[in-house]
Amino acid sequence: MISFTVEGIPIPQGSLRAFVLKLCRTCGGGNRAVLTSDNPRLKQWRKTVRAEALRAIGFEHPAGKHIPLRIEALFYLPRAKSNKMIDAVKKPDLDKLTRAALDSMTGVLFDDDSQIVEIHAFKSYGKPRAEFHVEEVGLLAVPIQHMPVSDSALPFSTT
Repeated sequence: MISFTVEGIPIPQGSLRAFVLKLCRTCGGGNRAVLTSDNPRLKQWRKTVRAEALRAIGFEHPAGKHIPLRIEALFYLPRAKSNKMIDAVKKPDLDKLTRAALDSMTGVLFDDDSQIVEIHAFKSYGKPRAEFHVEEVGLLAVPIQHMPVSDSALPFSTT
């Protein structure tokens, strides 16, 4: 298992903004669509997550392409000024925090985030940071295909 902590306020992936860039005549002219993140702090957060992931694995190669992985992600956000909120039921969205972190780890801890077969994510208040635990999933956790199961093999009655 690989575990590491990234200090600082976790930044969500956010949405993309699109705009049209008009090219100069010497560049061939015409228009070109450009996509950019709507969160300017995302780039630095991703660099920090990537650096901590590299430090955690000791600059070794990522897991192989076909190795299934389980990830636990714990995000701690700064407490709101108001004490009215007990839970972290506010922005940023947990899925966007997770997406930003996983995209940062791609190419470092794994070749592609399609290798992730299980995610446990948590968002709360505390000292701003993100904690990650990544481990390979045993072969028994991956569904076995092409093995029909008869009713008599089930541990309960189907009638």
